[in-house]
Amino acid sequence: MFDNLIALIFIGNKVDLELGLPPELKEISVKKYPEVRGRVIAFNTAVRFDRSVELVLSADDINVLYAEVYLEYLRRPIKHKAFESLDCFDIKNNEVLISEISPFLFFTSNKSLINRRAVKFAIENGKLIEYRRFITVFSKNIDNSEYQLVKKGFSSGLIHFIIGSQTTDSRNSLQSIRKKIGKEPSPIIKNLKSIRAIDNKLILQS
Repeated sequence: MFDNLIALIFIGNKVDLELGLPPELKEISVKKYPEVRGRVIAFNTAVRFDRSVELVLSADDINVLYAEVYLEYLRRPIKHKAFESLDCFDIKNNEVLISEISPFLFFTSNKSLINRRAVKFAIENGKLIEYRRFITVFSKNIDNSEYQLVKKGFSSGLIHFIIGSQTTDSRNSLQSIRKKIGKEPSPIIKNLKSIRAIDNKLILQS
């Protein structure tokens, strides 16, 4: 790994780190972003007016919402990418699956997957509760993993990111985008009734 790092220092940005990205990220349609984001905004508006509505998102929709994060990552210099990671989302068997990807590792081991976990959510007394179980850690499968409560500091931030408002300023850097994750956008979350993963869809209901 050290030799690869030295090589990256000398060749600068000539390495295509997209090679380490899974197909789900490479195939993101940026053109779809306004449509998906528009549905989120419409949902947020309806919730603020205390209406009963649903927001239905596929895994592709969630990945599209993260398009700004991916694009910002690809624009960054190599020296800022080496130890960065990205999240890729899937929904299977009524579970939301989060794969943590480090494209840089692709050049050292041809394995960019750091870990994979399943998450689920609950709304209790107007607060968002997250549970997770690990599927893979450092490319090793975890057998019989059970769901456990996630402390706020270790939250995936997925729901906050989806319904959190975004501004031009928040997209200026990967760091500022990630700082946005975890800030609870009141009163949206307080007015949610349920968050479910059903039929390969994530459904938020107010």
